[in-house]
Amino acid sequence: MTTETGRSYHNTSSVYCLPNDTAEQDRLDMQSSAIKSTLEGRVTLAPLPPNPSKILDIGCGTGHASLDIARQYPSAQVYGLDITPVPERAVSQAPPNLHFLTGNIFDVDPTALAGTHEGGEPSSLATALQPYTFTHVFARMIFMGMNDWPGLISRACSLLVPGGYLELQELDSWFSDASGAHIEPPFEEAISTAVQERGIDFRAGSHAAERLRAAGFVDVEVHRRPWIIKALPGEPESEMTRYVSRAMPAMVEEFLRKLVLPQADRWGGEDVVQQWLSGAKDGDIFSIPGSHADYFVTIGRKPES
Repeated sequence: MTTETGRSYHNTSSVYCLPNDTAEQDRLDMQSSAIKSTLEGRVTLAPLPPNPSKILDIGCGTGHASLDIARQYPSAQVYGLDITPVPERAVSQAPPNLHFLTGNIFDVDPTALAGTHEGGEPSSLATALQPYTFTHVFARMIFMGMNDWPGLISRACSLLVPGGYLELQELDSWFSDASGAHIEPPFEEAISTAVQERGIDFRAGSHAAERLRAAGFVDVEVHRRPWIIKALPGEPESEMTRYVSRAMPAMVEEFLRKLVLPQADRWGGEDVVQQWLSGAKDGDIFSIPGSHADYFVTIGRKPES
């Protein structure tokens, strides 16, 4: 872990730039609840059998979704994997069928583990990530830490049993007003350039189906939901809009501070970036009624042969 300006960050090879302190854990828990509400109270939309045997949650963060999945499917051994340890508050709530793992999915080649470490400790990556053993591989909102989607999908495929499901839930960071017209904040080009240079795809949600098909997945289905940022006049606030108003402006500020400010000379100087920082929470994304992005749940099935 590294510390900057009073906040702590992951100290790994991942491109993920957001903090991993208690404040960030609280934000992730709020985000998880908001997404679940957007999906009508469901965490996963994959058409799983009633009694799946083994499920992996990649990039599980605070373990919020892993807990829900383990409770919903008590027959399954559920593994939550993240680059940083899951908070103790989640570990203490874990049912017996839930195991949290610390590591990077790219540090393990499942196909090289075939037949090794069987019967080992469930907390071991080598024991848990045996190839061709998972009914379901799930990943949600990992786009900020992902710069190799084909590699991730390939690893997920090698973990799945024939007929198993890969489910990717990702946001397109492309904001529109109620008419569908694009909302372009003054710092959009700067943030977009910074994430592209790190290999991050801000349109990971809408690109997921094409990536799954290219990897050989079949029966690919896409569920699209609006990620409402500010409700229209007369419309009630939702769990998502409450989350956005409380947490997302600070996240935009974090992107600006971590990714853009160190390259301020490219964008008009430090004073310009500081002005963007001070005005981020009052910008068009958060102030225009009907502003929204699109959230995609993309599911593919591994072929039987």
